[in-house]
Amino acid sequence: MVRDNPPVATGVGEPTGLRRGKAEDASLSSGTGKPTDKTTTPPTIRPHRQPSLVWLLISRVVLPLVLVTGIALGFARVRGLLAPRVEVGNVVAQLRLGGQTRWQAVAYLTPFIFDQRYDDLRRDPVLAQALADCLTEELDQPLAGYSDMSIAARAHLCRMIRCMDVPSVIPSLVKAVQWRGGGSPEMDSPVRKAAAEGLYQLGERLGPEVLQTYPEVLPALLVAVDDPVDPVRSAAALALGLHGGPEACDKLETLLGDPNPAIRYNAAIGLAMAGDAAGIAILEELFHSKETEKLATTGNLESINGMRTRQLLVMGLRSVNRLMDMDPTAPVDGLRPVLSQLQYSLVPEDVKQLAFQVEVKLNQRTVR
Repeated sequence: MVRDNPPVATGVGEPTGLRRGKAEDASLSSGTGKPTDKTTTPPTIRPHRQPSLVWLLISRVVLPLVLVTGIALGFARVRGLLAPRVEVGNVVAQLRLGGQTRWQAVAYLTPFIFDQRYDDLRRDPVLAQALADCLTEELDQPLAGYSDMSIAARAHLCRMIRCMDVPSVIPSLVKAVQWRGGGSPEMDSPVRKAAAEGLYQLGERLGPEVLQTYPEVLPALLVAVDDPVDPVRSAAALALGLHGGPEACDKLETLLGDPNPAIRYNAAIGLAMAGDAAGIAILEELFHSKETEKLATTGNLESINGMRTRQLLVMGLRSVNRLMDMDPTAPVDGLRPVLSQLQYSLVPEDVKQLAFQVEVKLNQRTVR
């Protein structure tokens, strides 16, 4: 009997016989009995598809914007729901009681009046009239020892009233802008200044026609621009320009040569708001002033002067915009260089936007 030779171990891995058997099985696995060709076809490389521009805009801009807007609206909604409720009836009753109870109600109401969530409160005609009546009554009361606190409290009432979007408060501010109950023009000037600012802000928000509706406004402002205290005159000049009319413009023109630059600037702004171009040279002076150049090179709003300059620039540019609406032929082309300079400077963004709007309107006027 002849025996098959046993598989011989190689000392590494599997026996040679076993390796051969596996190779043979692999060669026969195709069913043809022929060895399999070990060469393989290289995989097809497909070109990488670039996302379309539309998808990029949707994924990178639209969706994030929608998400952020939704979160902001949701947060605002929740914040509004969590806002404490004000019992207007109770507050009005306390305001009408007078004395210490009145001032406690004023102190309680103050944060709500200045809170943006309480638009309905600022539009409440009953509350607005109650505040206006309080101011009128307090102005008729003599000051006990002419205390600064009593004057400050009346000025604070003026600031609260000017936040109310109800025209019926205007007569109380007219009375306050003429008030002389503080013993000296300087001492009681905070009340007159706050009242003049209030008339301007009400006219700015509700429209100049609300000032023109009350005939007592114009005579009071014509007197206020001759006030012995400069801040009162400056504030009254803005309100007078917003009121408008030939008599107001004639008075404002007399202030263009005032030695106080704030009064000159506000008079020029007031004239432009009234549609009168007589103050354009003073507006150019404002736009080229040292304060404007400093703000344009530093962008610093931390100082009081920086904040005042920004406010003047905003009102000045708005007045030019309004002037061109009222008088398309107004001679404002000389402002082109400074408008461009403001846009490429470090002034706040709202000033840049207003300068751009005025320049666009100028260009449109040139094309026509």
